[in-house]
Order: sequence, then C-alpha cells, then structure tokens
Amino acid sequence: MLFFTASAFAAGSGRPRSEEPDTDTQRIDPRVGPSRIGVGPNDVLFGDQIKSHPAVRWPLDVTAGTPTAVRSKHLDVHLASDRSVSAAWVADELSWRVTLCGRTAVIPLRFSALYAHDGDRWVEVFEHLSFGDTPHATPELVGSRVRTSVSSRPLADDLSRTLSPLLYRESDRIPNVVATDPHHLADDDVEQPAPTFLLGPDPDSEWHGADDLSRVQLVDGKLDPDDRRIGFVGPSLDTATIAYWVGNFVATIGDRPGMKGGRVRLRGTFVFEKRPRCKADEFPADVPRADPARDGPRRHDASHP
Repeated sequence: MLFFTASAFAAGSGRPRSEEPDTDTQRIDPRVGPSRIGVGPNDVLFGDQIKSHPAVRWPLDVTAGTPTAVRSKHLDVHLASDRSVSAAWVADELSWRVTLCGRTAVIPLRFSALYAHDGDRWVEVFEHLSFGDTPHATPELVGSRVRTSVSSRPLADDLSRTLSPLLYRESDRIPNVVATDPHHLADDDVEQPAPTFLLGPDPDSEWHGADDLSRVQLVDGKLDPDDRRIGFVGPSLDTATIAYWVGNFVATIGDRPGMKGGRVRLRGTFVFEKRPRCKADEFPADVPRADPARDGPRRHDASHP
C-alpha cells in the first residue's frame, strides 16, 4: 500500500501550535525521528527541532483574539495490517475559518499524518499540512532543505524502486506498486487492508484505490527525489511492516497555457506497508490480482507532495 501527500508552497508564514507534540517513543529510529511540514516554504521541522523550535501549522498570522475554527470535512483513517496494529495513517480535508469584521474567510487545507502505536498511546511520526495549488516553475528552487537521514540503505533502495514508477510515470509498472480496492471494501471497515491514496499538489490531483489506474498522476511531469528522511515503525527493521519517507522532490513540468515550464521544489510524505503475497482465493473473480512471482510483496503508500 502506498499513501502519498505532496505540496507546493503557499505565501505566508507558519502559525505556532498551542500544544507541544508528544514524540517520545522507541517505536521509530531516533536517527530519523519525527517530522512536521506546514504550508509555507520554510515550515518544515524534523528530529529534535520539533521540540526545540516553535511548531508550525496554520498558514497565516492572525491577531491574538481573532476567532478561528477548524472543521474536518473528509477524514480517512487506516490501520496497519500487522497483528500488533503497529501504525495508523490519516488524511483529511480541513476548513480553516477566520472571522474578521463580521465576515468569515474559509481556507481549504489538506492534512495527512502517520502515527506509531506505542502501548496505550499513538505517537505522531509525521504531519503534513498543505494548500492545494498548481505547481509553478521558479527561476531558483524555493523552500527549506531537509537534512537527509536513512535508517537503512537497503530499505531506502527498496522504497526508491517502489516509488520509481509513480515519480517517472511508468504506467506499465504502476499496477505493481499500488493497492486497489475496486469493491470499496475498506470504506467502512478499518480492518480491511488499506488501498493506495495519492494526493498531489494540484487541488484536483487525488487518486484512491477504487479509481481507474489510468488516472494515476502525482504531477504533470516527472519528480526527482532530493532530500529525504526514511525510517520505519517498530522495534526492528526485520519485523517492521510500515516504513515512511519525508523529503523534498524536484518536479520538472512542461509549458501550460499562461505558465512557462521548468523546475519547482515540492515536499512529499509517503507511508509504505509491506504485506504478504495474496492467495488467489482471497479475491473475487473480477478483482485484479498481483502475480507474486513477478510483483513480490504489495505495498500501500500514502503520501502527498
């Protein structure tokens, strides 16, 4: 299963959170640690920065006392398929409302996050808040860099191979790296294996596992990985079924009406789930099946640039 969220950068500065996040856990590699991405070009924190710096979330500064509210519009929650339910990931459409002079401004935002299951609590591994916007090429790449850190080189290589068909639009290989759900079995049952969910930077760039595979597209161009932080959830890599990728990507986009093509930096977060090969009798006859000899373990990836 693959879960992905990507984002371009919106103007404005991050707004501090009122609460300090609970990130202390032995369920993730401390060399990689947690991450938090906000809407602005410099709204990115990782590792120990999350506690030592003011956290970012809302995209605009507002005067103290200004009435604001956040409403969840489309919350989607999935649990890891392993026996210990080692992780959960969520995606949501948010409505951030700011009231000024008797009027309310409504700002649509997208939110995704990964949580590690640590005993009797859920610990946030990463959070990604974004504003849907069509990527625009810039003369110079804009946005803070992310210090690269990986838990395991073989893991990073494995995840890179999984992402490659999506990043470079290799349509013949995409069915091997995404999880489909044509019968919507996971819609009302969190115990069902989660289908792939992809959320690109464009407001309309959203793909669910029940959608047509021909519509899979993160950006109208190619994506090259840049900075990256890659880790896993669990006490050891040998037993882990959930991995994650947080980082920057450089998109190369073509000319469009009124916009010249070029390069633009995007941020992306991915969740990968390693699953056992499926048995033939686990699927209805009309559900597409993976060929284990060809495909290997299927992964779920939740992400958005």
